[in-house]
Amino acid sequence: MARQRERDEAEMARQRERDEAEMARQRERDEAEMARQREKDEAEFRLKSQELEIRRLEVEGMNNRRVANDASEDNNTIKLMQQTRFFAESLKHLIGTCPLEPRDIPAFFEHVEKIFRNYHVDGEIKANLLIMRVQVEPDKMRDEFFALRRQKSESYTSFGAKLYGTLNHYFQSRNITGLEDAMKLICADRMKELLSRHTLEFILSQEQAASWMSPDVLAQTIDKYETAMNMKVSSDNTCMPESINQIQSFRENEHQMYRIEREIGKSVNEAKVKRQDPTSDVEESTDEDQEVVKPDLEETGSRDSAVAEKSTLLEEQLACESLKSSRTFTSKLEKRANVKSITWTMTSHARKSNEK
Repeated sequence: MARQRERDEAEMARQRERDEAEMARQRERDEAEMARQREKDEAEFRLKSQELEIRRLEVEGMNNRRVANDASEDNNTIKLMQQTRFFAESLKHLIGTCPLEPRDIPAFFEHVEKIFRNYHVDGEIKANLLIMRVQVEPDKMRDEFFALRRQKSESYTSFGAKLYGTLNHYFQSRNITGLEDAMKLICADRMKELLSRHTLEFILSQEQAASWMSPDVLAQTIDKYETAMNMKVSSDNTCMPESINQIQSFRENEHQMYRIEREIGKSVNEAKVKRQDPTSDVEESTDEDQEVVKPDLEETGSRDSAVAEKSTLLEEQLACESLKSSRTFTSKLEKRANVKSITWTMTSHARKSNEK
């Protein structure tokens, strides 16, 4: 029994050693496999990194070349625009406008070609200059569309094609790309048709040659312009001196006093006539009094009109002088006082003559 137990223990110990050795070998194999996999992953990662770096360099190179090309194209475009503007300003009086008669068009282009040869104008600039000289303004194209009429010998097919072409060219000149833009353009044109002359001139000066204002922007611009004009008009009205209103009210009061005095004089004369006993005498005296009163009234009326005319002339002169400059306020006060004194003196003389 003891020997059997020893043999079993020895067998178990040998089996344990074999298992441990097998586990150690398996662990070594796993570690080696993991190391190989790690090296493989690192190699793949380095390869991917290199590929990405190469791709990044290629993209950067392409971007740099594109930027350089764009810069060169921009420089060329700017240079072309500058040259076109220079030749357009220099040759606008030599080239002239394109004639409308077909027989004059060949001579016009021969003249233009001769000018281009003499001034060594490049090909691209030639095209731009010709487009600038021949191109029709959008407003004229729109007016041409509404002014088109069918000729008697013209078919409706030809007339419809002409209408469509004119409207299409007008939309192209306004850079219309869709229905929404076309609706805005029609609304803006209709709004400009309803403007006054001064407001329309201001709006046209704000618009550029190839662009146009949308209805919202156009409405805001018109409101700002009219607000500024109303403020200017109100400020001009506030610059009017108060003495004009005072003189006018004073003159109206004087005229009312004259009318009251005439009515009183007429009533007094009628009372004097009624106090007389004889009827014939009453009638004669009444006629005489009326004849006396009538010249007085006519004379007073002529004096009143003369006073009114002189006061009006003085008021107009004072208003014109007050609108010319605001630095002569002291002198205007003196003139205002003089006008009052002159008006009062003339009124006093008229009253005294009326009393006499």
